[in-house]
Amino acid sequence: MSETLKSCPFCGGEVSVISRSLLKLGCIECSAEFGFLFASTLGFVEKCFNRRASGWIAVEERLRPEVGDFYLVADLDGQVTEAYFHGLSAGKPWFQGVDGPTHWQPLPEPPEAP
Repeated sequence: MSETLKSCPFCGGEVSVISRSLLKLGCIECSAEFGFLFASTLGFVEKCFNRRASGWIAVEERLRPEVGDFYLVADLDGQVTEAYFHGLSAGKPWFQGVDGPTHWQPLPEPPEAP
């Protein structure tokens, strides 16, 4: 029924459901809260939380990146590029310069300087 949740991305603490009616998760250690705007079930929220920044997110999953940030985006031709997210256009994600985005993911952390 319920997935085992990954640890908090901020402090590594335990995460649990803090509101079933609002479909919200929270960290017991640092009090960070995680909500999902387009979620319709608690199971979907748990699945989304556990997928965070761990790989490609299909556009159909309706998770939305933050407007104004850059992401890695894959298109219909399998090309991957860094693109700026403008928001929604005609109900679909609009990444600058990407025709037919299929998947996106956050940019990886930069390497440490020597």
